[in-house]
Amino acid sequence: MDKLKTFKCVLWASGERLNYLNKKNPKDEKHDMPFIMQTKYIDIESYEKLQKSYRLAPPGTYCLVEEVEKALEKDAIEVSRQALKMNPEGSL
Repeated sequence: MDKLKTFKCVLWASGERLNYLNKKNPKDEKHDMPFIMQTKYIDIESYEKLQKSYRLAPPGTYCLVEEVEKALEKDAIEVSRQALKMNPEGSL
């Protein structure tokens, strides 16, 4: 079996999602910059297997992936405060 690598996957809200949220939210809660929705650490054999095994960017998002030495905690997921207010599986 191959040695597992740890990948840090940072899920960002896309411009389309920002437009959707800005139309939906009151004026005082407008988003003018993309923001991190979630950071997830995944242990897997290779980047290619990661792409095949995980839905890295649900609609309305984009994902930046980098190989890291080791996750802070096994199966750790970090969620931003802004992301807690929304559903990443939303209509966009």
